[in-house]
Amino acid sequence: MNVLALLKNLTKPGYARVILNKIRTRIRPVEGQEEALSWYQQQAIELAAIEKKLDPVLLEEALTHQQAQRIYAQSILSHLPVKLGGGGFSALLFYLTRAIRPGIVVETGVAAGFSSHTFLTALHHNQHGHLFSSDFPYFRLADPEQYVGILVPDPLKIRWSLFTQGDEQNLPAIVAQLQGRSIDLLHYDSDKSVSGRSWALAYLKPYFSPDVVIVFDDVNDNPHFRDWVQQEQLPFRLFAWSKKIIGVVAFRKAVLDQWLPGI
Repeated sequence: MNVLALLKNLTKPGYARVILNKIRTRIRPVEGQEEALSWYQQQAIELAAIEKKLDPVLLEEALTHQQAQRIYAQSILSHLPVKLGGGGFSALLFYLTRAIRPGIVVETGVAAGFSSHTFLTALHHNQHGHLFSSDFPYFRLADPEQYVGILVPDPLKIRWSLFTQGDEQNLPAIVAQLQGRSIDLLHYDSDKSVSGRSWALAYLKPYFSPDVVIVFDDVNDNPHFRDWVQQEQLPFRLFAWSKKIIGVVAFRKAVLDQWLPGI
């Protein structure tokens, strides 16, 4: 970690509280993680296991996008003086966005912008919808704001509203801009702690469409996803992808079955 960059970022208005909370979260032990991981691994499937039940045209688009994005991202990230995080399950996000045709997409966690680029590309193909993104810049880097969403080209930004003060400030700001519209698709990839996920879900729940689809990156980090779907008796899918486990939830089984049929 660049200590000088950290100290500089701590002095920026509104940054200190978010940074210290992130550090506390990362060093705090997670109870029940091994047991939960075993449950996730038993439940998870590969996307290929249901590909014959998916729209073949949209699936081909999604897989093509994921492959092209890797090449595109490498052409940009390889020239940066710092190393940024890799991408998420772009094919799944692209497929869901094209299939659902959401009016409002919300994502928490942007970083270099793999998921943002995916959503915005799919929305461009749909010629419909808007993406609201919540992020907090990499506090270990000097002048980290310049790297947030760096993969998103200017032509796609017409459908994008980006907020970079951390979820606790960003999500209320996003809700204020919904103007009565509901969230149709949520991608959660920011504060991975149980408390962070629980707070964001509770805050956003009144603004969800009845047919909302929620995607969680890295559910294997802690028991939150397992405990939540069991307590609320929610229909879900778990996908194994690149050493991660991705969770997808809907509040109605018919909605989940429509977009991601079970085995």
